[in-house]
Amino acid sequence: MMFFSRKGSPGKRIPMRSVKNADTLSACVEILQGYGYMDVFGSIIVQIIEQVERFQKKRASIDRILREKFSVEELSYRKFDGVLLDVEKVVYLNLRSIVNRIAVFDYEEFKQLDNLEWNDHDLAAEKMGIYGSYISFVQEASRDNEEIVLKLDRLLLEVTHYNSLHDGNILDMPAIAELDQLIRNAKRYR
Repeated sequence: MMFFSRKGSPGKRIPMRSVKNADTLSACVEILQGYGYMDVFGSIIVQIIEQVERFQKKRASIDRILREKFSVEELSYRKFDGVLLDVEKVVYLNLRSIVNRIAVFDYEEFKQLDNLEWNDHDLAAEKMGIYGSYISFVQEASRDNEEIVLKLDRLLLEVTHYNSLHDGNILDMPAIAELDQLIRNAKRYR
């Protein structure tokens, strides 16, 4: 079995197969926790893990409120739940992409780039550009997660304002429309 290198870092080594088996939000978070030693990603990993926790908390709150307003058999509940499941899938796919990028990031080589004497400045710039692409991707994906959490905040606020929702106006709620748009946009990036 092959392992990711974690030279000089405390804790367990992460088997490569664990990234392949990251099939839930919790599994992705567990894998990310193993990469916290990378100072280039350390603070953003903490932020991403907190985003997932906030997402799950808001998701549970929305579901609790919906169960108070509707029976799980009602069309209204199923419409909400369908949108929320799609949003959760987007968060998962986003998180899985982050895990994959961080997993293939060669941290040891990245750390050595500043200390090497480069005769070929174009090659050095290209290597830094590649590592910069990894870092930018993770930062942008984190911003996407934050946008999703914000939209769930809006949905939570809207859901608490309605005393009763009829099947016809659920999909017209601004927060639902924003989440639907987010889901459509996310499908372009798969």
